[in-house]
Amino acid sequence: MFFAFYLLVAGKITTASVLLIVGTLTKLQAVYFVPLFVIYAIRYFPLKQWLRGLFYGCLTFVIIWLPFVVLNKNLLLPFNIYLNGSASYPVINVQAFNLWGAIDPRSMAYVTSIHKNILFGIPFSTLNYIILICVLTITLTLILVNRENLPFAGLIYTISIFTFTMSQHERYELTTLPFLFLILFLNLNKNDKSFFKIWIAIDFIIFLNMAYVYTCSFGVLNYSVVVERTLSIFSVAISTYTIILCTKQIIFFKNSQLRHQH
Repeated sequence: MFFAFYLLVAGKITTASVLLIVGTLTKLQAVYFVPLFVIYAIRYFPLKQWLRGLFYGCLTFVIIWLPFVVLNKNLLLPFNIYLNGSASYPVINVQAFNLWGAIDPRSMAYVTSIHKNILFGIPFSTLNYIILICVLTITLTLILVNRENLPFAGLIYTISIFTFTMSQHERYELTTLPFLFLILFLNLNKNDKSFFKIWIAIDFIIFLNMAYVYTCSFGVLNYSVVVERTLSIFSVAISTYTIILCTKQIIFFKNSQLRHQH
């Protein structure tokens, strides 16, 4: 994903499209990145170029899936797999250090279900999709306004999906890393060490979650609700700080452009 977006920013849309599709075929959650990639390509590339990227992306998808489609005698096999995977998205997840873990790390999974109403008659599952759509809309708007917003908008998008939607393990916070690396690699933070510190903090939280899951699974340790909630609050604080930092950077770019225009 890092190379896909780096090459996209560098203008090499054909190679970037191939890498994006390889990513989506490697891990289902990589589908999160597709809307950002497509909107950026349509907005900032000539019609002929982004259509070429679309063609080679689709060609890669077909070539890789073809043997599995033939063996299973099912032309819709890829779509069935993606749709079945998305069906589990709204399920409440306990072992995640996000907003829902901070509210109630354990009982949320037991006293609620995806069909139970939470707010004004809205089920958990519907609320989850509403949050996702809102985050996606904000991100795409930022990308459409300014091409330089892509790394920061992408970071806001991926970290918000983990923090505010429910069915997310801490390991899904790995999706923030391509955009963090892009910011650091392109030196977009202008020598500010904050994004490097965020990278370390996110890695630390991911490690703690994996340690938590495996030690729980093998019965090595029994964590208290206080520990789980503390880790969740810490994770949400990192996410919130990251969103604020990205927003300030986007405002900085906007003000810089206005000064150049004047």
